[in-house]
Amino acid sequence: MNFIVRFFKTDSYAFGAFLGVVSPWLFLYLIYYSFVFSGWLLNFRPFPLKQLYLLALVINLLFMRIYFVNMKMVKTGKSVLVVTFIYTLLYFLFIDSPIR
Repeated sequence: MNFIVRFFKTDSYAFGAFLGVVSPWLFLYLIYYSFVFSGWLLNFRPFPLKQLYLLALVINLLFMRIYFVNMKMVKTGKSVLVVTFIYTLLYFLFIDSPIR
């Protein structure tokens, strides 16, 4: 348990980039499979994966709040912010682009 606490108290750009890249993907598949399971259980069609990409970035907002405000770790918070901005930009350029 102490290792996990020390792991998340790291203030570096590399850790923030890692956290910003990995956490939305894990959260995306958690959301997607919970919708698939509840759709199977309650008999409704789940959302397409494409519509859940931006919802998965909510976890990065939570990490930015924790690292900027609560823990005062600016390096980690900045890199999570940059990765979130890049993800959002790539989403609107390639996935939700009106030019096809």
